[in-house]
Amino acid sequence: HVTHVLLRDSNLRGILPSSLGLMTRLQALHVGQNALGGTVPAQLAALSELQVLVLARNALSGALPPIVVRGECLLIRTDVAGGDRPERNAFDCPLPPQLHAECVTNSSLAAPFGSVGDPCADVGTVQWY
Repeated sequence: HVTHVLLRDSNLRGILPSSLGLMTRLQALHVGQNALGGTVPAQLAALSELQVLVLARNALSGALPPIVVRGECLLIRTDVAGGDRPERNAFDCPLPPQLHAECVTNSSLAAPFGSVGDPCADVGTVQWY
């Protein structure tokens, strides 16, 4: 069984495949610092053993599926460096309530906060660095 997919800074381009949702034993998905675009596949919500999810520093957008992460979750990063890759994810609001607070509070938003802890208040899209 595949339990870890660790492809940080691997020059990946394209989209996240929906077939990742078939890896039912997946505990860690780290695809940060690539050039991935498109949406996060809804099939990732089926990953019941997921403990680490890192999507930071890509060009992902759209609605996030109701993913449950039991550990580290980084949708964005604040330590943006220069380069030829996209640095911002732009996810639609509202964010799924299943994403625990650390997914949001460990992040910097390009959109204004409507209220503390709710990056989606008063905005339609949250842009993540």
